[in-house]
Amino acid sequence: RGGAIVAQRVEGAMTTTALRKNDFELIVAIGADGKAEGELYLDDGISLVQKGTTSLKFTYDGKTLKVKGSYGYDSSVQIRQVTFLGLNLGGGGGKNCKINGVSTKSTVKADTGSVVVPVGKGLSADFTVEV
Repeated sequence: RGGAIVAQRVEGAMTTTALRKNDFELIVAIGADGKAEGELYLDDGISLVQKGTTSLKFTYDGKTLKVKGSYGYDSSVQIRQVTFLGLNLGGGGGKNCKINGVSTKSTVKADTGSVVVPVGKGLSADFTVEV
């Protein structure tokens, strides 16, 4: 099972207004076929007729996470990090990854085997994460 990419807020909040100011984290649960996908839709959460919306599509092909979409709503938040579940890289240390071709260091959590990549990308342009 698996094969899903879920966007979640990195922190909770007491109101929806406060929650909308919190960044996102992507959880990539890799499927048996080594792939995963998901979507995210954002709007202002208040208006009946939207001035702009953001719609993102996430795909992971076994090596690269691609984030593509249309960016009509300025949410002023970012994708802070991506957590990959099921990569089986062994415990401890880190792994060299690339964000839009630029090297960065990830963290491998020894207790779970998950790989956490700090991203820090706003929801205004497409990007890739190679693991």
